[in-house]
Formats: sequence, structure tokens, C-alpha cells
Amino acid sequence: MKDFKFTSVDPRQLQQNLRRFPFFEDMVNRSLEVFLVSPLLNFSFNELFLNRISNEFTKHLQKEFKGVEGALLLSSKPPRLPCVSVIVVDNVTPLFSARMMSFSSTTEGPHTRLPLMCRIINKKVSLGNSIVSFLEKRFCCAIKSCELTDMQFQWLMGIAINETLTRGLNDGITITHGMDGTQAAIHFTLEPESLEALWVECLHCGSGGVNLDWNSVASFVLAVNDHFLNTFKWNNINMPVERVVVDGVSIARLKTLRLKVSNGGIIFVLLKFVDEIKETKMFCH
Repeated sequence: MKDFKFTSVDPRQLQQNLRRFPFFEDMVNRSLEVFLVSPLLNFSFNELFLNRISNEFTKHLQKEFKGVEGALLLSSKPPRLPCVSVIVVDNVTPLFSARMMSFSSTTEGPHTRLPLMCRIINKKVSLGNSIVSFLEKRFCCAIKSCELTDMQFQWLMGIAINETLTRGLNDGITITHGMDGTQAAIHFTLEPESLEALWVECLHCGSGGVNLDWNSVASFVLAVNDHFLNTFKWNNINMPVERVVVDGVSIARLKTLRLKVSNGGIIFVLLKFVDEIKETKMFCH
């Protein structure tokens, strides 16, 4: 598994981001070990709940490691990016420190999603293994090492920050973040009205059907990028498009557009909504 140092996607905004998200502070310029975490069952951001779990956590650890104390601390909760710190100390000496966090400011359903754990301090391998075992058994989840690249991690965290700090709520775009195996993914969903407006703007074709060739795809990608840049102050223009798969080729009825970018292997699902009439398929290479 690869260690790397966390830095902000935009270093100029790093201090501002740290003030808004203090749980990042311990991660900056530190080597991190990254783990994927499946959804946690029967987990809560309630502080009384976390206090009770912390007592269970300490009792579990003291069976093998005398004198240590463990705690699960709420570092941030919705509507901000959720984050829970996992801390173990011996007297006042830190032995283990990790952040379990989400890329999305919302949590849904009976399972709590904190898909990424970044381990900052781990002074004893056996202690780290015991902590992971406790979390997996207590919350019926799986925690596994992740070969996440520096670029993937920085993009995920940077976009998560921008989504929370600078994104307008009525721009017609919904963003979710996810991990699939060792694959980092960012999903953008545009409302049909926003999609149609982008098509009309980039193709100047009115409201009729569109023959989707590679040039029109490239124009549309540029229009989408401009929209993201204006909305999130975030630019993906340097990520080249390798392949585009389009279902439902018709204006305002485009079902899915998937862009596979070469740098870091990140998959962007930019547009997704139900096709109302017919579907055709086109593969552009």
C-alpha cells in the first residue's frame, strides 16, 4: 500500500480550508495510509452514542494493551463533510490517529457512509490491527487497504471541500462521491433543463435533435467544464477525454455520458437522468 502526503488541490486556499475544516489540519504534510470503509451499520453522529462506543472501544483495547484509552470523536457532521476521529493514547502519548470521513455532506438510509479512513499515526502494527477489527465487528463493515493515487485523493477531497464551501445550491447540479474497489469516482448529475441549456449554448441548434459526432462531444465537454469552473471555481480542462459512451442521443434526453480521463484513472459520470422517449447508442473513440 502506498503512503503519500495530503496537500490541498489549490494550495492558495489551503489555510482558508483548514479554518473551515479543522480535522484536515493534522493531515497536511503528513504521510497517510488510506483505507476504504464499507457503509457502517447502526452508527450515529450523536455524541452520547460516540461516548458509549468510546467506552466499549477502550475496554476492547485494554484486553491486549494495558493502560491505553480509545475514543471516537465527532470532528464534523452534516451539513458539513462528516468526519469521525479515531484516537488511541497511552497516558498522553498518541499511539494511533485516523480520520473516517465522507465526500458527501449528506448521509442516507440505515447505513452511515464514511467511505475513507486516513491513518495518520500508527505506532504499533498489532494495535492498528486490533482497532480495525473492533470497528469492523462493531459496525458490520469492511475496512481494507486502498491503492488510491495522490491525484485521486486530492481531487476527491478538493472537490468535496469546494462542494461544501463554494457551490451554489440552485445550479441544477448534484454531486456525489464514491469508491468502487480501488477506483475513485465523482458523479455529477444535471437536471434536464440545465442539460438542454448547455446543449443549446454549445451547439447553437435550437431545440431539435442532434447528430452527436466527436466534435460536438468535445464542444459539449468544454461547455460543461466552463459551467463547473464558474460554479465550483474548479477546472478539469487538463484531464483529457479518452472515451465517451452516450445513451439516448437526443437533445434534453441524453441519458448517460461517461468520461474516462487518463490522469489517475478517475471516472466522471457527468450526466444522468431518465430518457423519456427512445434510446440510441454511440461510441466515440
